Amino acid sequence: MKTADIPEEKSGATLDDEALGTWLKLVLTPGVGAVTGQLLLRRFGSPEAIFDATYRQLQRQLNQEKVSRALLADDPQRDAAIIRTLAWLHADDDHHILTLDDPRYPRALLDLPDPPLLVYARGSLEALVPDAVALIGSRRASHDGLHNAHAFAQALTRRGLVVTSGLAEGIDAASHVGALDGAAVGQPSTIAVLGAGIDHIYPAHHRMLATRIIAQQGLILSEQPLGSAPTRGNFPRRNRMIAALSRGTLVVEAALRSGSLITARLAAELGRDVMAVPGSIHNPLSHGCHHLIRDGASLVETVDDILTTLGMALPPGAPGTLTAGRLRARQHTARRASGWRDWQEIIGRTENGQAGLDELAGQDEANEREARHGSDDPRNDDPGQGPATRDRPDETGSPDEPARQDDHAGPDTPNGTESRNTPDEPASSARKQNPPLNRHARNAANALNAPDAIPAPADPASQILAALTGAPLSAEELASRLGWPIERILITIQLLELGGQIGRHVDGRWQRI
Repeated sequence: MKTADIPEEKSGATLDDEALGTWLKLVLTPGVGAVTGQLLLRRFGSPEAIFDATYRQLQRQLNQEKVSRALLADDPQRDAAIIRTLAWLHADDDHHILTLDDPRYPRALLDLPDPPLLVYARGSLEALVPDAVALIGSRRASHDGLHNAHAFAQALTRRGLVVTSGLAEGIDAASHVGALDGAAVGQPSTIAVLGAGIDHIYPAHHRMLATRIIAQQGLILSEQPLGSAPTRGNFPRRNRMIAALSRGTLVVEAALRSGSLITARLAAELGRDVMAVPGSIHNPLSHGCHHLIRDGASLVETVDDILTTLGMALPPGAPGTLTAGRLRARQHTARRASGWRDWQEIIGRTENGQAGLDELAGQDEANEREARHGSDDPRNDDPGQGPATRDRPDETGSPDEPARQDDHAGPDTPNGTESRNTPDEPASSARKQNPPLNRHARNAANALNAPDAIPAPADPASQILAALTGAPLSAEELASRLGWPIERILITIQLLELGGQIGRHVDGRWQRI
């Protein structure tokens, strides 16, 4: 591809653009995957040298006639795809393409026998840290499984770790939301690895979750070319990336025939720690976890079990540990200041028939007292600090749900149970807040923390549910009707959807279920 072929706004392209175009030409050539690409790079040294080779030289190394001819062919479709990809890259500062020779390329992926030749990324590259933990499991998880995923992810980001998952239904989504809820402003939070192109969020109704991940210093990754649809063959490749990017993999809930067990096996083969959460013997979605534990996976009940397995547990009372009472007080103070009600509890408790909205609203005064004075109850201590004080993310009292097919290895059908996360530990907003690194983080911080021109009600969930009682409304219509910032609307309806309270029409409007 010539310099003149690059989009007009990038005419006078830099050498980096030219080099990147050659990498894209390699990965977009039919028949060239990670294995073939690695072979060619080992033999010729660089993408430029590959395309300078003759047909005979290529055949001598590959012995694949179709691939050799495809590499040397004049392919207008490939050239057009390169132009589109470069245009996407330069459209936003949060768009990245990381090749094998890029110093920003995730080093952890090099442990794979077939690392991607390049990865597409959206968001903060600061999320690519060694201390990442993968949380994976069933797409059709039980209420307990969803709660556990959210609680563990939230606790992990509070300890400064990054949570990796696959942006799928069920455990994946609950893990991403928990990580976002636990992260301080400006703190890298979560990595979502896609089984489709970076511009093709799947499932589509997780687009708002993807937007929130990018806004809150998270990262979305894919090795699939732009425009790639999710296909069953893409998901094992996605899963191997999740395993490689993470220091350890925690299976929260999975059946015996689950793609999550394959991911756990891949993690073990890479020398990563494998962990599993035990569950009821009557819940088939726990049988996969029990199988892993029997095979040597670490049994996990608290966040400290995870840290101990990873060799990074802090002793009780060590600097940086906070009691749950202090965390709850700090979070409640921050949320009251911004008019943000801790309404995830409302979703979980009202749907389970434990309390009405009026009863829960009456608890605000007591909660405010606790926010001012903290709690001396030893049962509220930081999770993982011993039997009497550790976090118990499975104490929801929810009965086991019947098993449903777990198809974590590929695209799923419309979801069943959605996440109704009610973590025992609210997120702390008292950490030292680093300045956001991009405008998305600034917007998210302003939406959640700054006082609005029209104060948000104490219960955003009920207000949106009331607004959706009649005809369906779009997010923009809800923002206009309620007088809230669009960011607050997007976050609230995302969590309501995870809670199974509302559904999205194909035209983008929302309605109560």
